[in-house]
Amino acid sequence: MVAGNKNPTGEIIEVLGEAGDNNTEMNAILVEYGFPLRFPKEVEEEAEKIPFEIPAAEIKSVVICATSQRLQLIL
Repeated sequence: MVAGNKNPTGEIIEVLGEAGDNNTEMNAILVEYGFPLRFPKEVEEEAEKIPFEIPAAEIKSVVICATSQRLQLIL
């Protein structure tokens, strides 16, 4: 607050988007709970190295246990 001014003041550091927009609301939740909106550059670079396709051997090793109330993957 500026001396003598009773109105709170602040600085906008980032605009998340339009209120009500799904991505804006999701980002607001992340910010509210202290999660970063972006991953560090090193993490992004490592993630790019992960193959997009899942090898057939990996798919065969997955067991799917389904009930009417939940779906669970056992790797």
